[in-house]
Amino acid sequence: MLLSLFFAWHISGIPQEKALKPQNVNLEKAEFRGYEINGNHFLIKEARPIIKYKMQSSKIANVKVYFAEPVAQDTDVKISYQTKEKPTYEQNPRVWANIKKGEKIAFGEVDATGITRIKVRFGSKIGQQFVLDHIELNANYRERVQKNR
Repeated sequence: MLLSLFFAWHISGIPQEKALKPQNVNLEKAEFRGYEINGNHFLIKEARPIIKYKMQSSKIANVKVYFAEPVAQDTDVKISYQTKEKPTYEQNPRVWANIKKGEKIAFGEVDATGITRIKVRFGSKIGQQFVLDHIELNANYRERVQKNR
């Protein structure tokens, strides 16, 4: 009886979903290129600026980017990642999470396992400025767990 309950729980997908707990990207440990940073204000100084982050967990289901202030113009947000099997960003699919002028949240659906690093690029125009609050991985964890129950 206990064994059948265990298998039913395991097959339900809940253990895999619980592994996808939300986590914030530790921006202090991230690598920034192409930005001039003054407090939380980010000014794009070079073409194709990026933020790279070494993953703590190897599976993500989505990425949600929170801005502290509404963005002043439509902004491209491109999310790329590396995996153990495909160790370059170019080998894996890119996800676009564009954000419209006046909005504060960009959402990109990423569903991948074996991720080792993630790369996020904000904007493409030199001189564009925004105020980044934080980047959250697996942002809709609670909704997915409730859906699986």
